[in-house]
Amino acid sequence: MDIVTLEGKPVSRLGLAGHPNTEESFVMTAFRNGINFFFFYDPSFINLLNGLKSLMVTHREQLIIATGTESRDLGEIREQLQQIRQFLNTDVVDVFLLQYVSPDDTLEDVQAALEQLHIWKSQGLIRYVGASVHNRPLALHLIKSGLCEVLMNSYIINLLNVTLFSAPI
Repeated sequence: MDIVTLEGKPVSRLGLAGHPNTEESFVMTAFRNGINFFFFYDPSFINLLNGLKSLMVTHREQLIIATGTESRDLGEIREQLQQIRQFLNTDVVDVFLLQYVSPDDTLEDVQAALEQLHIWKSQGLIRYVGASVHNRPLALHLIKSGLCEVLMNSYIINLLNVTLFSAPI
């Protein structure tokens, strides 16, 4: 699966991930230098969100907006997704991740939340369903089952003959 912007352009190989102290101006600087992928953990990353909100007024269809939640409570997940959509004034979040699927988590621990994300995808609220997984066997199952379209992983692994890499921070 290729991740593409709303206008069909590929996601940049490099993205800007938020930190609570990220300056608002970093968003425009990154975009001007070819970055179209922006990630933040939650609504508390206000500087990055303010930068994105400004950029999205004229460039929404050129961006990939990625976020997610560590919650497994469907009501809390719905609330966070709605809060992000309202703040950024967008109908859709490009990538929504179920974050920190821990080494101790089982499929049963995350399945209902991922299934709900797929329902919201079918309703046009999310474009790609993902997970931040720290459990290699579960990551493989989520990819093979189709429950997870985007994998964020802190290890070098080989899934379905595709090497995925995310460097630890």
